[in-house]
Amino acid sequence: MFQRHRDRTFHDLSSELRDAHQWKPNNLRKLQFPSDITALAFDPLFGLLAIGTNEGFIHIFGKPGVYTVLPVQAHASVKSLLISASTCRLVCLDNSNQLSVWDLSSFGRPQVLATAKFDETKSEYLFIDSCIITSAMHTHVLLAMDSGEIRAYDLLCLRKSPYKISNLWDGYEKKVATTGLPNLRNNQLARTSVEIVAHPRDLNLLFVAYTGGIVLTDLTQSESLRVYEYIIPPGAPGGVGYEDPDILLPRCPSVTCIAVHPSGHYFAVGYTDGSIAFWAVEDEDQPLLVRTLDLTDVNRLNADELEKQLDQHKSKGRKPDSITREPIFKLSWSGFPNSSDPRGGRTVLTVLGGLYMTEPPCLTVYELPAFLLNDPPAPDTPNNSHDLHPCIRNAMRDALFPLKTFTYASQDTVQDYLLVPRSNPHWSGTFDPVAVILLVGQDRCARYLDAFQFPPSTFINLDVTTDETANQQVDPQSKLPSLLWIGTANLIGGHLMTVNRISYKTLVEDGGIDEPRLNLTGGVCFADGTKINDVKYAKYQPNRLFIAYNRDHTVQFYDVSAPLLASSTETLEYDFPRHLPDLTIDVSVVLADAHMAGLIPANLVCASAIRAVEFMPQSLECLVELQSGSLILFRPRQAVKSNVFSAKVCLEEGLLSLGHIHTCLGKQLTPYLMILPEEGQIEATSVTDIGVLAISYSGGKILVVDLRAPCVILRQNQPRQKKRHSIGLHRNADSCADPVVDLIWTVSAFDKERHMRLRLLMIFHSGRIEILTFIQDETAMKWALTGETTVTEGISDPLYHGTFILDSRTGAALTPDRESLCIGHDTLGSGAHCLLVSTGNKGAKVSADITGQRIARIDWNSKAGFVQVTQIIERIGSHVLAAFTDKHQVLIYSLPYLEYLHTLQLSPITSLPPTIDSSGDFLAFTPHPISGRLFEATYGTLFDFRRVYSSTDVDLIPPDLSVPPHPQPVPVGPSTILNTWFRFGQSMSGDQLDTLLAGPERPIPKLQAETQGGTSQAASITARAASMQSNLYNRLTSALNERGQLLDDLEQRFSALEEGSRSMVEQAKRLAAQQTAKSWFRF
Repeated sequence: MFQRHRDRTFHDLSSELRDAHQWKPNNLRKLQFPSDITALAFDPLFGLLAIGTNEGFIHIFGKPGVYTVLPVQAHASVKSLLISASTCRLVCLDNSNQLSVWDLSSFGRPQVLATAKFDETKSEYLFIDSCIITSAMHTHVLLAMDSGEIRAYDLLCLRKSPYKISNLWDGYEKKVATTGLPNLRNNQLARTSVEIVAHPRDLNLLFVAYTGGIVLTDLTQSESLRVYEYIIPPGAPGGVGYEDPDILLPRCPSVTCIAVHPSGHYFAVGYTDGSIAFWAVEDEDQPLLVRTLDLTDVNRLNADELEKQLDQHKSKGRKPDSITREPIFKLSWSGFPNSSDPRGGRTVLTVLGGLYMTEPPCLTVYELPAFLLNDPPAPDTPNNSHDLHPCIRNAMRDALFPLKTFTYASQDTVQDYLLVPRSNPHWSGTFDPVAVILLVGQDRCARYLDAFQFPPSTFINLDVTTDETANQQVDPQSKLPSLLWIGTANLIGGHLMTVNRISYKTLVEDGGIDEPRLNLTGGVCFADGTKINDVKYAKYQPNRLFIAYNRDHTVQFYDVSAPLLASSTETLEYDFPRHLPDLTIDVSVVLADAHMAGLIPANLVCASAIRAVEFMPQSLECLVELQSGSLILFRPRQAVKSNVFSAKVCLEEGLLSLGHIHTCLGKQLTPYLMILPEEGQIEATSVTDIGVLAISYSGGKILVVDLRAPCVILRQNQPRQKKRHSIGLHRNADSCADPVVDLIWTVSAFDKERHMRLRLLMIFHSGRIEILTFIQDETAMKWALTGETTVTEGISDPLYHGTFILDSRTGAALTPDRESLCIGHDTLGSGAHCLLVSTGNKGAKVSADITGQRIARIDWNSKAGFVQVTQIIERIGSHVLAAFTDKHQVLIYSLPYLEYLHTLQLSPITSLPPTIDSSGDFLAFTPHPISGRLFEATYGTLFDFRRVYSSTDVDLIPPDLSVPPHPQPVPVGPSTILNTWFRFGQSMSGDQLDTLLAGPERPIPKLQAETQGGTSQAASITARAASMQSNLYNRLTSALNERGQLLDDLEQRFSALEEGSRSMVEQAKRLAAQQTAKSWFRF
């Protein structure tokens, strides 16, 4: 590094990157992987899914590409979310009891319209928070206060409505007190509101669930019509069972949730003792049926069974947790368009909770028969009271015994769920669902989503089967948007890499198929309008992949190429990042294979977490390293079929064939080979596109495997350390004195051997480098070790994957691939050299021809921080060495002389090392401060010139929105016979309900004022469409003009080149004539 410039013999590889203006570091895009989800909302008319998080963000997902994030004021945790189809607004209630309203019709990004503070709307006693509701038929939100009051908020006028209903349970208890009956409940606890549910067919009726019972409310009169209180008689087991110490006393379990049958004639109520009571709307005295998940009629006394159980439990103390049942947390009752009967056909009841404490977590689903009144009472049957007629009661009861039961199993506790309806927004969003989303996770800061088909495929003909739905038999999780799937899979790590055009076409364009995801069809997405002039340059960016490995034992591939955010059409059609489901690798498929049970030790199966992943972009192979020390190679399906070998048996010690294991149809990568662990932990691995793998172990062993044969080429043991060390330092007894901490494959020459050969560099912790040379035999089918080991010195304490072999003329990496093998037997020409760039924790070093002279050596600037990772960056044909530090700085050095060029300051992101590709783009992951999960990634670059990774503009509301009519009340049977027992008629309209709730002094809604001013929604949509068309025309015209300008510029350059050539020829002729004349006249 002290050589004079004129004495330098190597070409400057960094000439175009020496100026500071050629660098522009910046964070391009922040990717959030929601893993602390607290609330869910879906609207089938808009096709939008909204997700609230504990960190105070709302994520909105629509069709592929449609995505936006909204921050909640003060980043308060989201408690509840609603989407109002009638007003095109999003409603959020946070943990500070503040109601926030966003306008979803705002182009670009939803805008906050108003906020309002309310009293407490949730008690710590509650399990699932369902304290706010709305409807597509009106423009109000109803809220249940913790005090038991019902309040309303006007979404059009953006104000609190004067409408209020006082605590109805207080009035009921006062009425009961006048009768002289004893009160079996805690008065303060019983008056707490739990949930509010609108009657599915009458907007004027509202079910208010208090912990003491259910009150059917008339909104017009603001009074209760009926009260449903469940009291377990003495001796009845209830949900607790005969082990209840108070079984000989009347008991009153508290209400937790409610769900109404689609007909509106009966409903289900969940209780804290794990029981479900079914009530007829017209009978508040006794429930139709009370059951648990496994028992029925638990509210009835069986004297013989009671006596028997009392005798058995007389000597026993308090019951263990194994027979303790959890409460019913949530209920949903779904109808389907599967019957011409207005009362509906078969239904599905979804139950969350009610399991024994020792049972695995799941969501329980019952298929219930249709409500059929086969033997109606005669028209002249006397009805002297308001009691439910026995024939009607029996018919309702018969419709409550499940035909089939199904459970959605989960790996963790199911906290909540959301049904995704096909198209109808009524029935509280439970009618004709096509999917169910489970909110899973015990820790509030580590909750994720699972998605499944609904109803289960084992339920027959519940929904109307169409060609579209019949073809949706896909992996349930593949229906989640990319960012949600990353959060669900529980990201461990990953890396960013560039791939060439051929590999990208094979992986993405030819093989990538976007599978349908849930029912998300809403919105359209556009490139960032502020960078519209930069869109045309996105196609010149290299193609990039993000490879992620997760705690659920999967490896997932994502396309993060710039053209995804710069479509040539008007709208963007893909998510960013774009998930490539056909490339997903599931390691558990290998470990769970029956043929491998006797070959893989049980302890290896338990330690199956993924530790690292290496992907070969040319051969399209993927090597997965597990914590157990095993390595699994996945190859393209067609390559495995063409090279099946000795399936189900051990080829030789440590190698197992996996060719017999079949993955799901549509998956490109399939298991091919497993390398069982050797002595010690894996220190380093290196694999190439030509099919050779090197592994170093902490015990000192080096293993080299030919993956094409496959066979072991080399097993080499390094000397072990001594048991005692000076100054009291001790290593693991299984570790080596100087372990190999990195491995590098290259096709290059030596200082003294000028033949291009396949070589393996074994880099030791001390900085020593041993070089092994390999050649192919005559058949060119197997690799073999040749020659002696060559030793040279690198740099001490080297960084992992921080050693690079470069061509001294071009700066290109000399990696083994198909092209380099073609010249592998050639001799390196005169003047051609290769450069060994070694980087460590303290500095860097460059040597010529690996074992040749030292060109330069530097020490890192300690003020910049600790160097975490290094990378060779290439741009405009120039190459530099970049060192990323823990203080978010990047040190830039020239090649090959390691001259200090720049220090780039990055925005503070995270303490974790970033993953950098060769073009200067990087990904930095952020762990959650409490759970430790990776919940965020920052995509950045060192060259922010004409980049289009910024947030996109979205238009969430469809122009042809049409709300279906509200379902009307239906009779329980022929109206001429049963109108004696059931009152039914026309329901209140949405406008009437708005008038009732808003009061007589309601101001003019803003939307109406805009309409009167002459700006209608239709005109706005038409103008927007015309603007889009005009914008597209302008873009095409601009592109044609630009193309013409480029062609003119190219023509001018060719003309200048032609003129220059002619001038040079004439000048050469003239100079030759002059020289001839001089020689003739002897000048």
